[in-house]
Amino acid sequence: MSLSSLSAEAVKQRVFALMGASNLARGDWALERCLRSASPAGSTRFLRALGPGRGFCAEGGLMNIRYRPIRDCGIVDAATQLAEDKNNRVTALMTDIGNDILYGVSAEEIIESLQKMANRLRDTGADVWVSSIHVDMENDVGESRFNILKRIFFPGSSVTYASAKKAVQDINAALHEGESDRWSLISGLKAYCGADKIHYHLLKSAGAWTDVARKLLETEIASEKVSVKQWQIQTALLDNLARIFFRDMMGGILRMRPRPDWY
Repeated sequence: MSLSSLSAEAVKQRVFALMGASNLARGDWALERCLRSASPAGSTRFLRALGPGRGFCAEGGLMNIRYRPIRDCGIVDAATQLAEDKNNRVTALMTDIGNDILYGVSAEEIIESLQKMANRLRDTGADVWVSSIHVDMENDVGESRFNILKRIFFPGSSVTYASAKKAVQDINAALHEGESDRWSLISGLKAYCGADKIHYHLLKSAGAWTDVARKLLETEIASEKVSVKQWQIQTALLDNLARIFFRDMMGGILRMRPRPDWY
């Protein structure tokens, strides 16, 4: 049973488990402010597993930064434990799916991992939202562009254009097949992408995260009351850069304590 049937008065704490890679890392600060201000619950808590180059199945990252696979980092365990308390309403977001393809993980393993994560969350009453892979390999990213992007973002990858294209098709097909049974699907985010067809355009990013926030809150509040502002996106970008440098890169050297609810 999903907690979406509970009234706002019965929910004492709203919990959002946010899982993704670079797009989520860039928009996290803005998305949190939007969800926190719009949520009707008295208390709001955020669990996060995110970072540039992060994968759901494989270890990934950027330069000398390495992140644990999202499926193994503990965020699903934490979210399911919170969801078992009916004073909480838990909503999980899985986005930026696709990095694992370039790390050589098969489409089958990616799909299976997402299904297992979603099943665990849904079995405890959490709402699960998943965004499809918005990269259009057929029309927007030809083989030459693919190889350039691969050298920039995944320099050690040996994945071919043909295998990546098929993996995207297979994963998106599985995401559509699993809709309603395992998760609710967020689509249409391609419209907000920039020139690389992967990351959201700076001037369009607010629209992307507004769409996502409205989905996460759609049973609780009218969509016109949910909006991410452009200034919040700009602040989120600065927050992301600071987090990458001071915590992800320099955290060990500076002996910074792990942040609560970050995985």
